[in-house]
Amino acid sequence: MAPKKKPGKKEDGLSDKELLQKAEAELLFLRRLLELKTFEVLLCMLVQLLLCTAVFTDMRNKEPCRIG
Repeated sequence: MAPKKKPGKKEDGLSDKELLQKAEAELLFLRRLLELKTFEVLLCMLVQLLLCTAVFTDMRNKEPCRIG
């Protein structure tokens, strides 16, 4: 015989409030991860832009590129 479910409890034994809190925590984690990845991408783009600018500037001055 299948065990009886308690009122307000789901299959995994969590209440609606607990499930909502769990979902909110997961959404917050995903949001922070997305913000971190967005920052990482923007930082990489900035570095690439700075490197390209340095190379272009050195090419205009006809000097060897000295980065670093």
